[in-house]
Amino acid sequence: MSETNPPESLSKNPYVGPRPFEPHEQQLFFGRDWEAEELVALIVTHPAVLFYAQSGAGKSSLLNAEVIPKLQAEEGCEVLPVARVRGDIPAGIQAEQIENLYAFNTLLNWTEEISAITPEQLIQLTLAEFLKLLPHQSDKEGYPALRVIIFDQFEELFTFYPQRWPEREKFFTQVNQALADDSLLRVLFVIREDYLAQLDPYLPLLPEQLRYRFRLERLHREAALAAVVGPLQGTGRSFAPGVAEALVAELLKIRVESRAGEVAEAPGEFVEPVQLQVVCQSLWDGLPPDVTEITESQLLAFGNVDQTLTRFYEKALYDTVQRLKLTSEMARWFPLYTVWQLRNWFERDLITPAGTRGLVYRGADSTGGVPNTAVDRLESHHIIRAEQRAGARWYELTHDRFIRPIQQSNTLWRTNKLKQIAITGGGFVGLAIAGLILFASFAAQFAATAGAEVAVTVTAAAQVEATATAILAQATQMAESAVMQAAEVEATSTAAAQTLRKDRVRPLRPGLSIGLDGMESVGTLGTFVVDEAGQIYLLSTTNSLGSAASRAQVLQPAFFDGGQAPQDVVAVQVETLPQTTSMPAVRMVALARLSPDLQIQTVIPEIGPIRGVREPEVGMAVRKLGRTSGLTEGKILSFDERITVATLNGTVQLRDVIRASPMSATGDGGALVVDSEGYAIGVIVATSERGTFLAPLEEVLDEFEVELLSPPVAESAYLYGLNDRGGEELMLDDEGQAKGWVLISEAIGADPANTGGSDYTDLAYQGFGVIVQLNYAVGSAGTLPLPEQYPDFARRAANFVAHSAGANIWIVGYEMNSERYWPRLPGGLGDGITPRQYADCYKLVREAIHALPGHENDLVLVGPIAPWNGQLSYEADPRGQYPANQAPGAPNDYPFYGFFGDWIVYLRDILVTIGPENVDGIALHAYTHGYDPALVFSDAKMNPPFENYHYHFRTYRDQMNAIPPEFRRLPVYLTETNGGNADGITWPDINSGWVQNIYQEIDDWNKAGNQPIRAVLLYRWSNVDGWGIEGKPQVQEDFLEAIDQEYRW
Repeated sequence: MSETNPPESLSKNPYVGPRPFEPHEQQLFFGRDWEAEELVALIVTHPAVLFYAQSGAGKSSLLNAEVIPKLQAEEGCEVLPVARVRGDIPAGIQAEQIENLYAFNTLLNWTEEISAITPEQLIQLTLAEFLKLLPHQSDKEGYPALRVIIFDQFEELFTFYPQRWPEREKFFTQVNQALADDSLLRVLFVIREDYLAQLDPYLPLLPEQLRYRFRLERLHREAALAAVVGPLQGTGRSFAPGVAEALVAELLKIRVESRAGEVAEAPGEFVEPVQLQVVCQSLWDGLPPDVTEITESQLLAFGNVDQTLTRFYEKALYDTVQRLKLTSEMARWFPLYTVWQLRNWFERDLITPAGTRGLVYRGADSTGGVPNTAVDRLESHHIIRAEQRAGARWYELTHDRFIRPIQQSNTLWRTNKLKQIAITGGGFVGLAIAGLILFASFAAQFAATAGAEVAVTVTAAAQVEATATAILAQATQMAESAVMQAAEVEATSTAAAQTLRKDRVRPLRPGLSIGLDGMESVGTLGTFVVDEAGQIYLLSTTNSLGSAASRAQVLQPAFFDGGQAPQDVVAVQVETLPQTTSMPAVRMVALARLSPDLQIQTVIPEIGPIRGVREPEVGMAVRKLGRTSGLTEGKILSFDERITVATLNGTVQLRDVIRASPMSATGDGGALVVDSEGYAIGVIVATSERGTFLAPLEEVLDEFEVELLSPPVAESAYLYGLNDRGGEELMLDDEGQAKGWVLISEAIGADPANTGGSDYTDLAYQGFGVIVQLNYAVGSAGTLPLPEQYPDFARRAANFVAHSAGANIWIVGYEMNSERYWPRLPGGLGDGITPRQYADCYKLVREAIHALPGHENDLVLVGPIAPWNGQLSYEADPRGQYPANQAPGAPNDYPFYGFFGDWIVYLRDILVTIGPENVDGIALHAYTHGYDPALVFSDAKMNPPFENYHYHFRTYRDQMNAIPPEFRRLPVYLTETNGGNADGITWPDINSGWVQNIYQEIDDWNKAGNQPIRAVLLYRWSNVDGWGIEGKPQVQEDFLEAIDQEYRW
């Protein structure tokens, strides 16, 4: 199919996004005509005017795109460059030399107006004295023009340099003197309204006491509509009828709390200008080139402003890291360090401790420690902006609204890394951070000079030891300054540990530093393999693990990286193939027997689970995760090559070698190389400037008579379980045997291109059953997406499953009959998930998962309903599978509209609509209304019209009895239970026997010959809300006493 380029009018986005408008973008600025006229009139007619608004209301945009151009073009005014009262002192000037720091910073903004003046000359100069040096411009008639000076972000007078507070009064005195000396001078103060009160003491120092003020509101509905529609003029595009209005209605939404304490969305009075621009810009960018009319369906993919700004920020980071050819040693040898460095730079330098925007000076080569090449790229994304001051260049965030999204994005990024490698211990992390930069130079230099992947020779050992000792000494000196950063890493982040890969990491997983005790050799843990007897081995190279030795101890991290016996021993008894001076590459690989009772994960972080083994093909795209250079990509260039390498036993000739493009460094030996689909190709055995050299994995497995270790089936024979990781140790007996289940909830979205997954193999290898709840999003964003996104959601779910390991039970959706978890329509109301809609989505997801190799027999469970929730009523199925579910007597407003929905009927209708041949299992929820243990056995019923249904935990019986006979063969899992929120009290820390009764009740049900329930999971472990039992020893004791009964299904 031929492609054509869109017209230029359709290729240029008319929305500026999150940054302020620039003066040349006046033709794109709409909705502020009245405000611009009023403000210009005030400035022209009064010597001093105060312009104030909330942060993010658009003060800078109004000035740049309307007010300043009008002052210049229509009023003939001379407008000096916009001034700020804060800044950094130029080199060579001491702070104590400056008479008034606020005035000095103001003058720095204007130095280019007088080319001959230097910063040193400004030290003692007042505003009035400077302005006298600057001749007035003339208007069209030749008369002196009005001169306007604008102080933007004037709140900085109170937020910066608090120790120099006496100079504030003198600053206002200087402004007043300048106005007295020049009748044609006009001053505009621009300030956030939350700082207005701090101006009060200084008002008598200014003409008319700043009586003339203008407050800028955020955008009203009509102004917002103009800002949405206006920029499309001349682009060849327009909104379909009602679509722009629907978008504005969405942007107007606010959250309000009812008398009953329920939080709902309602129309607000104003639209946030930044949010409007970001959403519109994203909408434009997502449209196909041939679209000329924007429809309502094209609005559905956009969330709140924080989500959009987060994507904007992360896209800028990704593009910067991927596109630039960063030349620093750290960027080349530790790629994720670059990401970590950039994220920290944003939080450390561009966001102040007070949560406001910071200012960073651009040096000759770097800006705040970040290479200027990266800074230039970020500036091109408009996430930061530059301004000239005294001939220097400074950077800040383009808008305050980036602050929270950046902080949230960084926290999430760190948390996700923590989930990936599940670090324990971590006391060395803070010291490692301090030593990272010091060690990087040595590591890179060593890697650059090494011709092959070899262990450190005896000759080099002294140099290595000296370097490492120096690093440790310097890092120790830095430990005090690094302690805050170390605490942050240990609490919320593995950014440093992920980049280092040299720290101690448990559960043990591929990609980590590994080596023999007492030896300076270091390499990468490639993967795990198993022999016919069930013995598990870790795999690396002979240069990393040495020759076969019955008493050898393998450390993680390697001895070179600080590993010590016995605490870091992970394997013993290294096994190798016969070594000769000329041999196949496979003999460079070594195995070591894994220590017993060691928790492991087989998924390679940032790559995913290994799906099998493949032979190489020239041109094949491959990836690897190595101890030194982290995640890198390359291509297979050739195979059956011959190379010469240095080993612990001397130089050897290798044959049958696979050559890939350069993608490794010293310390990456042993790393597993996989293709783009997750199939393993080979093991890195050498590296040089010519490329990365591999031993074919298929031959390795054949020679050692082993197989890749596959995750076990993650099921349990016991009833016990918990929602969330963290409390599973309660379900381990004295011999370490697991007695229960763990449920993890995942919000996976509906991006079909997203291949991210999770690793649950640490739980599976301990013997826990693992259940994964697959949600589109969290809370009111919807447990499922809107119906038109079901195919994308199904593909995303399949991608998630394909790139996860350690689980084979997946729940689709959560409490679908509850309005709280419905996806949102453009107007903000929830779109109730009917049985037909749920069935359509479930079948797509199940089919996509079962189509994956190795997942044909996975259990895809029907999601749990919300008991006692009558919010969802619905008409009869258009395909005749079920009648209408409408019980009269409900409120007439949303979401009932006069009818209750019967939740038990809803469950039955879902199952009937899907069909027994298409269901693998069912999930349920059941609770009591309070923590009296007797409520577990209560047969109390509800009021009409649901008088036949149980009011407490035995609601599970109502649900089980509603399951049609043809579904009675299916496994059932009760995935959430607690005592609810009785009288405002969540789970109290008492051992009342409530938990023991729960498990006794289900055991009695199973023993009575009913359809068995395989698991009962307490909600929840994590202490993030009142239901968490973490930190509640009495509840935990109740749970342990229940476990002592050893109930099985």
